[in-house]
Amino acid sequence: MRKVVFKIGIIGCGAVVEAFYLPAIQRIKKLKITALVDKNLNRARKLRGGLNQQIFVTTEYKEIISKVDIVIIALPHFLHAPVSLFFLKHKIHVLCEKPMALNPTQAKEMIKTEVDNKVKLAIGMMRRQFSVTAKIKKIIQSNYLGKIISFDYEEGFPYDWPVQSKFIFDKNQAGGGVLIDMGAHVVDLLVHLFRPFGELKIADYRDDNYGGVEANCIFNMIVGDIKGRIELSNDRRLRNTFRINFTKGLLELPSGGLTDMRISIDNKKETFITTETFIDAFYKQLNEFIRAIYTNSSKYVAGKDVLTSIELIHYCYKNKKQIYEPWYTV
Repeated sequence: MRKVVFKIGIIGCGAVVEAFYLPAIQRIKKLKITALVDKNLNRARKLRGGLNQQIFVTTEYKEIISKVDIVIIALPHFLHAPVSLFFLKHKIHVLCEKPMALNPTQAKEMIKTEVDNKVKLAIGMMRRQFSVTAKIKKIIQSNYLGKIISFDYEEGFPYDWPVQSKFIFDKNQAGGGVLIDMGAHVVDLLVHLFRPFGELKIADYRDDNYGGVEANCIFNMIVGDIKGRIELSNDRRLRNTFRINFTKGLLELPSGGLTDMRISIDNKKETFITTETFIDAFYKQLNEFIRAIYTNSSKYVAGKDVLTSIELIHYCYKNKKQIYEPWYTV
C-alpha cells in the first residue's frame, strides 16, 4: 500500500480546534496541516505559531482550494452547510463540526453532494468514539441486562466554553440554543444507541426561547416500546447523568463523560472505567476518517448517519411549546 500524506486545512480557528483538533492531528502521520483560515487573521497566526511557519493563513476559505486534500470546518453553525458544499463540489474531503446543518434540507444537499462528487463527508460526532459508547452498545446487544424499558438523560451547567466569537448567542448564526449545540451530540448519541429498536419520535418538546436562543429544554422521546426523557441546560447545573433502565438492572454514567459507567444487576454493582481523554476521541474520529479516505472504507460517521438527528432537532423547533415558568407572565 503506497504511503500517502494528506494536506489538511482548518476553517475556523476557535477553541475546539486549539484544544482538541490540533493535538489530535499531530498524532496522525498521514496528515500535514497546510492552511489555517479564520476571519480574525491574528487568531490563525497564533495557532500557526505553535506549528509550522510555512502553513498558509488567510481570512478567505476559497483561497486554499489548491493547498488541501481535506478540510475541517469548525465555523459558526450557519456556515457549516454552505462552506462544506463549496469544498465537496471541489472534490475535497470534509470533516464538518456539529451540527451538520441547520435543517434537513441543507443536510440532504450535503449528503447528495458527497455522493455525486465521490468524496467523504464526515461529521464531528465525537461522542460516538468514546469507549464507553461501544460498551453500552455491546451491553444492549448482549441482552445482559434484559430488555430496555426507559432512559433518562440530563446534561446542564452554566455555559463556560471559551468561545472566540459571540455567534452561539445569535439565533440566525447558531440556529438555536442548547438543543442544536449540546443537544446535537446528545440526540445523535441516542440515535446511535436506540435506532435498532425502531423509528425515534419526539412526543413533546418545550424550551424557554422567547425569540432568542433557548438556554433550557425538556423533551420526551419514544422508540418502539422504549420511552425517554431528556433535559438540557446552558444556565443550570443538572444531575448530569445518563440512565438506562432494563428489565434486569440499571446502567448509569456521567452525561457527556468518558468514564465511570456503573451497572446495577441482582444487587451487584459493576464499574467500567477508561483512561482515555477527549483528545483520544478526536484522534479516533480523525483516524477513522483518514482510513476511510485511504481505503474507501465506510467506517466513519458520515452525513447520512447524522441526518436522523438533524430531522429530530428540526422537528423539535417546529413543534415547540413553552416551558412552564411560574414567575413569567404575559
